[in-house]
Amino acid sequence: MDYCIEDKTKISGFGRFKCKFRGTRKFTESVFNVGDPIVISVSGKFSIAIGYATVIDKESFECFVDRNLNKYTNNTFRIDKDELSSGWSSVRNNLVQLLMKEEKLKRLIADLEKPIFSLNKTINFTNMHDDLNLDQKEAIKRVIQAEDYVMLLGMPGTGKSTLIAHLVSILINQGKSVLITGYTHSSVDNILLKLKQLNLDFLRLGNSEKIDPGLIDYVDPNFNSLDEINKFYSTKKIVACTCLGIFQHPIFKKRKFDVCIVDEASQVTLPVCIGPLLHSNKFVLVGDHYQLSPLTRSSKNELSKSLFKRLCEAHPNNISRLSFQYRMNSDISLLSNHLFYNFHLKCGNEKIANQSLKIYSNCFCNSNCFIQLVCQSNVLFLNTDTIGLNLEQKQGDSIVNHFEASLVNLICKRLVYENIDKNRITVLSPFRSQCKLFDCEASTIDKYQGKDNDVIIASLVRSNDQSQVKCLFNIYRLEICLNHGRD
Repeated sequence: MDYCIEDKTKISGFGRFKCKFRGTRKFTESVFNVGDPIVISVSGKFSIAIGYATVIDKESFECFVDRNLNKYTNNTFRIDKDELSSGWSSVRNNLVQLLMKEEKLKRLIADLEKPIFSLNKTINFTNMHDDLNLDQKEAIKRVIQAEDYVMLLGMPGTGKSTLIAHLVSILINQGKSVLITGYTHSSVDNILLKLKQLNLDFLRLGNSEKIDPGLIDYVDPNFNSLDEINKFYSTKKIVACTCLGIFQHPIFKKRKFDVCIVDEASQVTLPVCIGPLLHSNKFVLVGDHYQLSPLTRSSKNELSKSLFKRLCEAHPNNISRLSFQYRMNSDISLLSNHLFYNFHLKCGNEKIANQSLKIYSNCFCNSNCFIQLVCQSNVLFLNTDTIGLNLEQKQGDSIVNHFEASLVNLICKRLVYENIDKNRITVLSPFRSQCKLFDCEASTIDKYQGKDNDVIIASLVRSNDQSQVKCLFNIYRLEICLNHGRD
């Protein structure tokens, strides 16, 4: 994509330059998100500057870059995502480290050596852990007894983040240091917000643009000397970042943690997952390989199998399962139970099983109106085939379905009319461009894992006479739509 520069301002104290670009195409239709690493080029010169996006709207694109672009003012600029910043050179280094230096880890991961447990180790739970159920307490006990690693299989809504927070507090009380990592920033932040409620101190590493605002006080501060840096990092018993963030901070060149916890481990490719494990003596993988697998260009690629799934298949007896869910009513959980979990998923109590939206009024139309069905059903599938098969449209690099978006907005409007707060509604879609068409909170399916809301509406977009659905072939992606609504 080609753009013309509008403004350049040096940001004092950061050694970076703020740039604002304008172009002939709507920036909101591009592939960029705020915080994305970028490369800026001009005709005949590649990568004249690198940086990251800060503001993206219809008319302009703002970013911080590492070089002054004054001498290129009369040029047309090209902005690309910086694919190399994702750390693939470091990922390759992970494999080298594993095979050449980490003999124990290599035996566990490559040779699939059976993990060892010290069954004589016990734990006494205090009053602060009274809200944990039997599955969660057994999982924590299993972690304490493990000498090598444990897999925690957390089905939807079973309180994985709550379990991890309590586990971390117990480990800290035992004098252990803990590294917390995850596939996404949101997965890491969900855990840290719970640690914050438990009054535990921690360090959050990463791009502040992508970190939850409630955790900004825990982000890396500025230092005046090398001694300050070393002293600060050595005192932090809990450090957290994404799996790829491991490659971007010097703290990991000097420290090794007692325990590493990887959340959403079933979504992390094996080479990336190795990175955090190189910096710990014991690890805990938390995930659910019945949900989203690692995102790769081909599902037949070996990288599509996560380390979590590899170890679960090799040592099924080493899996601690969380089966009591506290999110979905019984109608919603029935879908996931039937399709994925062989009816092992259980409602935590009767209140959860019977919860539902309280909608009493009738629709103004006839009894067959789909709005009436929406108001009366806990689970509903709306088929738009009778309207027409070619409802989707190409928009930039993505696909949208305006008719489907209008239906969703109509449903949202009706629910709000029924005194359902708009914040209780989330629309999920496989396409980012479709998410921009809704009047309430919207997210891509892949980014919503680990979250939930009272009402989930899935806008699947695809509607064509060639029966092309592509990303919808992934049944595990569809499962996110099925099991993240509460009522």
